[in-house]
Amino acid sequence: MLIETGDIIMGYKSLDAFFKRLKNLPPLSQEEKKLLLNKIAKGNEGAREKFIEHNLRFVVKVAKGYRNKGIPFEDVVQAGTQGLLKAYKKYDPSRGYEFSTFARKSVMGQIVELIEKRPVMSIPERLRKLMRKYEKTKQDLTDELGEEPKIEQIVKKMNIAKEKVEQIIKFIEFKESPFDDTIKEGEIQRDYTPVSSQIRNVVLLPN
Repeated sequence: MLIETGDIIMGYKSLDAFFKRLKNLPPLSQEEKKLLLNKIAKGNEGAREKFIEHNLRFVVKVAKGYRNKGIPFEDVVQAGTQGLLKAYKKYDPSRGYEFSTFARKSVMGQIVELIEKRPVMSIPERLRKLMRKYEKTKQDLTDELGEEPKIEQIVKKMNIAKEKVEQIIKFIEFKESPFDDTIKEGEIQRDYTPVSSQIRNVVLLPN
């Protein structure tokens, strides 16, 4: 693991491998935690890495509360990990606090800082008009048909290329849930296209 820089995820072959590793880690008992902390106090590097790695589950749990904020989930976890490492350097087990309790504020702080620094997405006015037209057309057809219209019906009503309507739908989905990352049985699933490509594709497509 790349402990010093906080790039712990980069120490694995893939993000799936990272989550699989965390899933397979058995929880530490209070006695095991105490033993690890004693070894760490004596300068045992292996015990230090093991202690931090076992607390990454906590980081992922906190990070899941910040999904769909316009940041890849991997980056959110990485920021949380950096917060974990900062907390670790200040942690004094003799004060009686559970490490996860002590580290929560630092983990959340790093994640919030990352989110607040994310770039603001700029949407061209032409695309905004297309999105509004699409939403109105879809609603009008839904009211008229009594059910959600098919894409072919929307294309006919809007009188524009089907490919453009498909791109508009993709962009709206992306805008509403930019990075839909989910962890299921230790695996991460992601399906997104960069914002710049989404905008360029919609705006430049012919009618």
